[in-house]
Amino acid sequence: MLVPDDLRTTPPSGWRYVEETGVSFTHHNYTAIMSMIREHRRAVGLPIHGDWIEQVKARMCEQNPSMRCHDAEVKERVWLAEDVMRFATTLKEKIVSGEPMVDDTEQSRRATICAACPKNGYIACRICGPLGELITSLLGGHKPPPEANELHGKACLACGCSLAAKINYPLSVLQNVDAQLGTQPDYDSRCWMRE
Repeated sequence: MLVPDDLRTTPPSGWRYVEETGVSFTHHNYTAIMSMIREHRRAVGLPIHGDWIEQVKARMCEQNPSMRCHDAEVKERVWLAEDVMRFATTLKEKIVSGEPMVDDTEQSRRATICAACPKNGYIACRICGPLGELITSLLGGHKPPPEANELHGKACLACGCSLAAKINYPLSVLQNVDAQLGTQPDYDSRCWMRE
């Protein structure tokens, strides 16, 4: 079931919802719009118990294609201090090595593998992933290929890395980081990190 990525940040067009009765709701605050919807549902006899909130969130996502949403059943990974250390170490290793980011063809190949990977999940920190992607794009100096678009906000559940960022880095840099940190994440058997 789809749910909005971030309930604390107002989408660009505001929170919008059309109830099955045809009544439209708009507000800049998520809590306020949900209160309005609850009161309307109570007034017209629609259920306000059980999973009605999840159903409203799912319909909100369907009705607002520009709203960033994710499948609530897909696993999320909360970024931990170790994940921040991994990213910082990767940046340092990339700069020290002097190796260029991988080319668009390799990014596309990796993005395709990651998109189909069972260890592809979401980053619970809604700032961490986009920040990693931004820093990576600045280091890379070019726009990611279209295949990387569906990786935005997603993480490798094995290592915690932002997938949209990770697909850019040279394999040797990423493997050196694993060695420096003394870890061997449990990558999927089909992962390009195992090549």
